[in-house]
Amino acid sequence: MEFIPSEPFDDNLAQHKMWMALKDALDGDEGICYYRYPVFSSDRSRREPDILILHRDLGLFVIECKGCYIENIERIDGPVWYMRDWHSPEETPYSQAEDQMFMTLNKFRNEPRLRKGRYDIIQGHVFIALPFISRANWEKKGLNLSPATPTNIIFKDDLASDKLRASLQAVPAEEKQEPITDEQWRLAKGVLQGTPVLRRELRPTPNNPQSKAAMLRDVELRIKNIDSEQEKVAIQIPTGPQRIRGLAGSGKTIVMAMKAAWMHSKFPEWDIAYTFYSRGLHDMIKGLITRFYRYWESEPPNWEKLKVVHGWGAKDAPGMYSLVA
Repeated sequence: MEFIPSEPFDDNLAQHKMWMALKDALDGDEGICYYRYPVFSSDRSRREPDILILHRDLGLFVIECKGCYIENIERIDGPVWYMRDWHSPEETPYSQAEDQMFMTLNKFRNEPRLRKGRYDIIQGHVFIALPFISRANWEKKGLNLSPATPTNIIFKDDLASDKLRASLQAVPAEEKQEPITDEQWRLAKGVLQGTPVLRRELRPTPNNPQSKAAMLRDVELRIKNIDSEQEKVAIQIPTGPQRIRGLAGSGKTIVMAMKAAWMHSKFPEWDIAYTFYSRGLHDMIKGLITRFYRYWESEPPNWEKLKVVHGWGAKDAPGMYSLVA
């Protein structure tokens, strides 16, 4: 399991505790686990699941972490949790996580090869994590969830590795993930990694899997994928300077374009500059940033806050040097 925090952890102890428990429970599994992966609704509002997991055998998970204690929950009425001495008087954790899950699943639905007729191949699950509340205290207080909201809850005593794995596997039979092929798994990972931005239309699947056409198709499928190390570099935002090195053709331009788009998406108030040496790269870099940004935001970047400028500039175009000077 690849664990990718898109930004440094803050002081949210509940999220950090859940993250570390998942690392212990799923470390040897095949999948990707994100901390605060951004998804966007049709009204362009941002939704960031606390933790989002794509597991090859179990499917997609959205985990909403609540750092409250049993004293903070006054009562539960349907989807609404009424809180006491909390930062908000009401919480709707299940509805919030469910919205995030469906918005993420919509990305997979745009990939025809991840659908079987009318049915989605990737199954989604919603969990609420309460790392500071034990199951015994929950039951003692008599907190009951509505049958209309079949919420899966991970309690404090479920964080041990074997119990946490069992909790994630305990989903209704109709939601269980069916086995998927290697190609479907590559496609599913690519959807979250932004690969559709780079991929062109593939040639049809040939009848003979050993033919040259089949080999070419396989190469085309792989060559436009972003591997896990490139993705980590692209979406992790360090607290200080970061140096990225690579041979010619290793994907530095693409990774940096994705990084610029990702940072602009998460922190639109930042002033960001993408600078380069070869003048002929300007249009390609700006096009890549636009495509990556629209993949998450569904709107063009704000070029007043995100600038693509040549290192020195030219007579008719400012450069990084002239801007700084």
